[in-house]
Amino acid sequence: MIIYLDYAKVLPYNGGELVYLDEIASHVPDKNCAELEIMLNGRGEEITTPRRRKRLLLGDGLLVYIIYSISFVLFFNSGTNSMQFGRMALICITTGRKGDTDDVSTDVDRDGMRFIGVFVLSLICLSQYFSARFGRSLNKTLAVLKILMLLGLLVTAGIAASGEKASGDWSTYHGKNDTEKGYSTGISTAKAFLSVLFSFQGWENATFVTGEIREHSVLRKGFIIAVVTVGCFYLTITAAFLHFIREDSERDTNYAPMLTGKDARSVQAWAAMAALSSFVKQAIAQADILPWSSFWKQDDKLMRNDSHHSDPAHEFLYKSPQGGLIIHWIMSAVLIVATIDVDSMPEAVGLPGNIQTYIQCAVLAFLGAAFFRLKSREEALWPDPNASNRRDERKVVIKWLLYGAILVYVLVNAAVLVATTIEYNPTEGGSNAVRGWAFPVILAVVLFTGTLYYSLFFGAATRRYEQTLVAAGSDDDEGEELPTSQPWPPLEMDGPISQESRWNLMRLAGIQCEIRKDSTYDLELERVYRFGRRWRIIYHLRGDEGYRPRVSQPTEHSNSMFLYWLFGGSRLPDAWTPWLAVFGFRASRGTESQNLTTSQAN
Repeated sequence: MIIYLDYAKVLPYNGGELVYLDEIASHVPDKNCAELEIMLNGRGEEITTPRRRKRLLLGDGLLVYIIYSISFVLFFNSGTNSMQFGRMALICITTGRKGDTDDVSTDVDRDGMRFIGVFVLSLICLSQYFSARFGRSLNKTLAVLKILMLLGLLVTAGIAASGEKASGDWSTYHGKNDTEKGYSTGISTAKAFLSVLFSFQGWENATFVTGEIREHSVLRKGFIIAVVTVGCFYLTITAAFLHFIREDSERDTNYAPMLTGKDARSVQAWAAMAALSSFVKQAIAQADILPWSSFWKQDDKLMRNDSHHSDPAHEFLYKSPQGGLIIHWIMSAVLIVATIDVDSMPEAVGLPGNIQTYIQCAVLAFLGAAFFRLKSREEALWPDPNASNRRDERKVVIKWLLYGAILVYVLVNAAVLVATTIEYNPTEGGSNAVRGWAFPVILAVVLFTGTLYYSLFFGAATRRYEQTLVAAGSDDDEGEELPTSQPWPPLEMDGPISQESRWNLMRLAGIQCEIRKDSTYDLELERVYRFGRRWRIIYHLRGDEGYRPRVSQPTEHSNSMFLYWLFGGSRLPDAWTPWLAVFGFRASRGTESQNLTTSQAN
């Protein structure tokens, strides 16, 4: 929590982890040097230093940005919460239907569960698609309901745990080393820990919209109150449950009714409350991510405003991120469908959440280890010591205690990444459950895909660094006063792959890419105050002023335009259509040739 609050203080922009990862992996100019590091050989020719070479290979933050974006789009979704809602809703509907009020159905129609999950997911996405304000109001209402639900659950759990049937010690029923069932072996613990961590997911979501919170103190107070309140509820309820659970109920995955008995009425009440909890998580899970994609960052076109904030620059606060919601719905539905072949109900419901949590642990470990670089970013990006984005200096003792806690934090997340690969005992009926080794394989595939995507599409991009302004009246290196205020000339560097390389796939579409990066944040720009990006990508097409016709194109113009359109290009000629490129190119070329022959004959 302290780590995220410090990141949010220095980088107060929408995007959360996306912004932190991008900035922490980016180059910042040294506070004692206005220009980027440049070294020359004896002939005055520029040479590449190891530091600059590393920056080029890692994309100066772009590589990490792409990898996280891919993982977020694919796996950070509402699949688990939606299926849990469907499961609890079906338990609520079917229990007691046949007149047997003492029996609780822990298994439900799995297709029906998935259908209800997708249906509820669609309702939530549609509500926020057409009204961002309604979505926020819904979040607040359901948050209050969740707190009331947890309070009621805590009271009931305390009453149940104090009953005569409660077990005073886990080993009373399960033994100290019940390795056959995997309770104390440590093998099943890693995957169980993933499920526990997923139940706590969402506390960092406030940092996704830090740019919409005016004061950091508001974020800090709300952050602490929410995490402490919900965390204490979860831990206390879990402790009461473990005190109450008995040997004969260990295979029952519908835990909440155990606290109040197995009559149909209490089962229906607990199922409804569990559904509300999943509803809250699902509603909060929306994220306006991947701002570099014109479609994924698309807002609605309605003009909304607020009487207290009439600044046009903040109109986006009242708009719905429709593109992000569409992607969120699609990927959530895809992962729900992907669990069809998993036989075990708990395994199927928990699979999307476990994948998300495993990748999240890798992100947390990286951000924790990179926390020690935040100080240099803070000084470079906010050179004014009195800037509101500068953190208060901590005392030496507190600072070292924090560093020790961060080290433990990184090691714990790294341990989860390693321990999860150990084979565990799947739940009953889960013979084809996803094994532990699948999680690091998924993470490795994401890393490889992101690296390959960056190399093939942006490896040849020219880097253009905008330099710090030289103030009027300042002195140069020889002590002479500069007459006017002017910027240093931009520094350009070629990417690690040449424009002519076969591995540069951009040239197939007739595109040249340029990455422009500022040395500090310009708060007047929308990409800064909204998305927290110092950089922007500019695509040059044939005929543009910035296009350099030094590269021979491997494809004809019409084919390259088709590839440009296929990957989302929007700057297309008025008369051009993809159908002409696919079906009519050869015919049109033949017609042009015939017309040319006729004109020559005349």
